[in-house]
Parts: sequence; structure tokens; C-alpha cells
Amino acid sequence: MQKAKSCGWLLLLLAAFSLVSGPLQAQGKRAPSVDYSAIPKLEEVKDHPVAPDFTLAGPDGRKISLKDFRGKLVILNFWASWCGPCRSEMPTMVKLHHEFRGKDFEIVAVNVKDKREDALAFMKSMKVTFPVMMDPEGEAGLLYGAFGMPITYLIDAKGVVLARLLGDADWYTPKTRELIRALLDKKKYSAASRIDSPPPAVAAMVATINAEARKFTLTNKPGSSAI
Repeated sequence: MQKAKSCGWLLLLLAAFSLVSGPLQAQGKRAPSVDYSAIPKLEEVKDHPVAPDFTLAGPDGRKISLKDFRGKLVILNFWASWCGPCRSEMPTMVKLHHEFRGKDFEIVAVNVKDKREDALAFMKSMKVTFPVMMDPEGEAGLLYGAFGMPITYLIDAKGVVLARLLGDADWYTPKTRELIRALLDKKKYSAASRIDSPPPAVAAMVATINAEARKFTLTNKPGSSAI
């Protein structure tokens, strides 16, 4: 009789646990979808390589590394003041940065093979507020295939290259902002899906199941007097 009662309690607790944990597992399988075609000419990089790190000086001489921005969604843009398409797209990047600043998002602009005074004048006229790295020798530009400009990369919080765009773009269209939101939501969702410890209710239920399982094992050992 006691054996049947203990077994019944154990089965009931296991069923309850499956009802609680099932929805959590199901939610973990549904990640927000991302449509890179929302931005014309933006192409997903299929093999998703890790973005090569590099270090350059900023306009103030302070050293900046690409890895400094790990943990954020990054738009890595290679530009020059003498590049007409760069001048065309930069105002839209400034607007995009203003909207998403402080939301685990950053634009990092690399100035390639430019005169310092021209680059600084360009940044001032465009009211650039995001980090700028100076690449007078074009070393980082060569590393990223910036043989023509602008060229832009989307890099996720882990430093993985998601997509690339050759040429200029309007970075402040509704579809562009929707894409950035989707990528940021995906980042948050991925972080939330990594559960380091179960919620208190689930942890308590697991402890109860373990306790009942031990009781059931003890009462069913050979020579046990429980009936």
C-alpha cells in the first residue's frame, strides 16, 4: 500500500514538472527571424566567420580595438572623406546611431587612406557621434577587403560576421530599423535562453521529486519492511 502511494506521488510530481518545464523548452526553440534582404545590397555571410580583430588610433590618438565592442551589435563601416557614396550614406548612419545608442548597439567607422584634416572636417560637418578609427595606411581596410568604399559589415555580440554590404545604403529606412531591432531582440532572446539556474518554483519541484525518489528507493530495497 505504502509502495503504491509513494509511486503515485512520484508520477504525479513528474507530470507536474513536465507541464512547467515543457513550455520553457518550447520557448527556447523559437528565435526571432531575421530578414537581411530588408536592406538592398546587404548579403548574409553564410559561413559566419569571426570578425578579424584590429587596433587603430582614434582621432584623439587613443587606441581602439574592434574587440572592445564585444557584447554589442556592431555596424562596421569603412569610409573616406573623398568618397561620394560615403558622404551620401553617413547622415543616415548618424540618425540610426542616435536612435539605437545605449541599446547594446554601436556603429564603428574606420577612416581609410585619408588626410587627417579632411577626415576630421568631414566628421564635424556630419556631426558624427560614434567611434571612429583612423586607418591612414589602409591596413584594416585591406583586412576587410575595402578596395572600394563604402563597405559595411554587420557583426553580432560574439564578434561573428552576419552580413556585408558593398556600396552605400540608406541606414534609416523603416525596414533598416526593423532589421536592427530584430537583431537586438535575437541577442536578448539568446541571452535569456541561457538559463544558468532554474526558476525557484522549478528548483523546488526538482528537490521534491528527488526527495520522493529517495524515499521510494529506500522503501523498495531488498529486506525492507514497508508494504
